[in-house]
Amino acid sequence: MGAILVTLCQGQGGTSADEPQREWCNSWQVTSKAANSGLILKSVNKFEAAEIFQDYLSTGFRSQNKMFRTQGSLVHKFMKSDFPPLPNTFSDPVCWPSEGCLAEQLVSILCQCWSARHNTNVSQQSTNDSLSSRYCSNNVTLVSDSYELEDIYFGESFKLSISDSCISLESLSSTSQLLIVGKAASSGDLSVSVALILQCLFEEKDTRYFARKDLNLGNLVMVGENKVDVVKGTQLSIYPPSYFFDVSFWVKENFYTEMFTSYVYKCSNHLVRDVTLIDTYTHPQTHSVSHCYRLTYQSLDRALPYSYAYQYYQWMRTHLPTVLGVILR
Repeated sequence: MGAILVTLCQGQGGTSADEPQREWCNSWQVTSKAANSGLILKSVNKFEAAEIFQDYLSTGFRSQNKMFRTQGSLVHKFMKSDFPPLPNTFSDPVCWPSEGCLAEQLVSILCQCWSARHNTNVSQQSTNDSLSSRYCSNNVTLVSDSYELEDIYFGESFKLSISDSCISLESLSSTSQLLIVGKAASSGDLSVSVALILQCLFEEKDTRYFARKDLNLGNLVMVGENKVDVVKGTQLSIYPPSYFFDVSFWVKENFYTEMFTSYVYKCSNHLVRDVTLIDTYTHPQTHSVSHCYRLTYQSLDRALPYSYAYQYYQWMRTHLPTVLGVILR
């Protein structure tokens, strides 16, 4: 498959690779523009033509006498990618879309180390007949109260412990970090958040990366800042464009944020990176409560133009009153 190379002057690309970075609106917005043509950015490298080719000469705009300034220029390599399918139905709310991904590998390793039994527990709270809010957790039974994860091929030593019905993951490095990753039941079973453990180990908040199947958890070499690079890999899009949309609506008494976030992820086809509650308002006379959320759309491996993200947002907004029984503002 061929590639398209785009060389831009210093700071003009509109990505985090630019040094210095301009305001996004004052750049070529190269990843966003390329997405309109079904292209994703694969790599960014320093422009070195002048060092490699001694006879290289920069021409000016429309061959004018004033040459382009090539110092600090970057070469952007784009590859062809598929567009995400347009929304037409709700997708299956599966936490991890395929077997063999990093999350499934971690569950398998934990079960083997603890000689534990494992099952998937689905807790369901009904919102109406057409949609249920679901979350998945992984249950294991511990043989001992604590286990050091350094034997599970992680370079840094972590300790998973139970105390006061809580399961915590603690970093044993000089910069100690304590993270509550689950809860213990009186029956001896415990619910562990695989996502939180992976977020801590890999220092990556976007859990969509953990659905990848091309990485072997046992063979990963976890060294400092390379953690994030290993998980994100090279075959995915780098510096993908993000699009932000706000939605505000009046809520019912039994409404909670998890209902909305579950609904958004359910109809986003893995294109929503984040859902954030940015404002709440209570009407002084009626005491009605409204919530305002900000949705961040971003694709990890496909070309996502603004028009596609907007259609996904509109699809979500159109079905929101019917599914959750809220009133749009």
